Amino acid sequence: MAVFVAASDETTRATHRDPFMRAGFFAPLEDWPLLAEQWDKRVLAGPPRIPYRHMTEIRSPKFLNKHDLSETDAGRRVDEAFRVIADWPGLTPVGMTVNSRHLYDTYTQR
Repeated sequence: MAVFVAASDETTRATHRDPFMRAGFFAPLEDWPLLAEQWDKRVLAGPPRIPYRHMTEIRSPKFLNKHDLSETDAGRRVDEAFRVIADWPGLTPVGMTVNSRHLYDTYTQR
């Protein structure tokens, strides 16, 4: 039996009727420890080390100041994150969008 693991994140706008999106990647279970090692080494380790790389925070002046990163350093981390993802042969992108307005209107009318 093949076992796959996914890492994903979601986003929405301001209301429960705005589109809801989830996207991420899946790969064979045995790929994740090696991928995590490369992610840590190439994206998080720095210098300076950052605890995680999330687009909302990496663009935030508060996050940059807290972790002593310049905007240029943050941009390099984002570029390197894309390279790690692009270089990993077993990583498969997956995404979905939910029409939240339709879902909400359909199921709250009952």
